[in-house]
Amino acid sequence: MDVCTKGRKIAVRAEVAPSQPFGVAAWNTKAALRNIRLRLLTEAEIRQSARERESLWGYMNAM
Repeated sequence: MDVCTKGRKIAVRAEVAPSQPFGVAAWNTKAALRNIRLRLLTEAEIRQSARERESLWGYMNAM
């Protein structure tokens, strides 16, 4: 989730807490996850993500 959290307190419901840090949960249904892989982002990917986030929030704040 990419959201501006400045000045806000973010929390999860108690029943979702055990699924942290990824927040994978299913409610009133079945769910299955396969082939989940984690990797570190490269410095270039981190910079690109920051640029995209700044661009998005600049657009959203202008609305």
